[in-house]
Amino acid sequence: MAKQFLLGRGLSSLAGWQAEKVAKAGLHRPDHFYGLSQTGFLDRELLERMILDVPDGTSEMMCHPGYVDEALLRTRTRLRAQRVKAVQALTSPHIRQLVNDLQINLISYGKLPMTKGPTLSKCDEPVQEAIRKG
Repeated sequence: MAKQFLLGRGLSSLAGWQAEKVAKAGLHRPDHFYGLSQTGFLDRELLERMILDVPDGTSEMMCHPGYVDEALLRTRTRLRAQRVKAVQALTSPHIRQLVNDLQINLISYGKLPMTKGPTLSKCDEPVQEAIRKG
């Protein structure tokens, strides 16, 4: 778990460094990104915390919802049973109500506005500081 967390944080840093190139290429992307370090742990409670932390602007949340079938069982992945938990979280009436109450608009990539670049979520800040300090 610690290895995945640190890898996710490192990749977040690299993505931030590439933001200018992405913008110059005219690519659309969200202002914020969530879910990399949470991969494999998403449940309703974690999703609720992530939603409550969403800042203004556009945010992308990465997750791996799905169902365990024969094809998935043949795949080398640790994300099997967790995919069902992610489906349950994403389709929860409580989560749907929370999104509505917070007036969060769910959009597709086709609706993304041009942005200045990704920023870090609050949970990324202590890790980024640790990375800077080495």
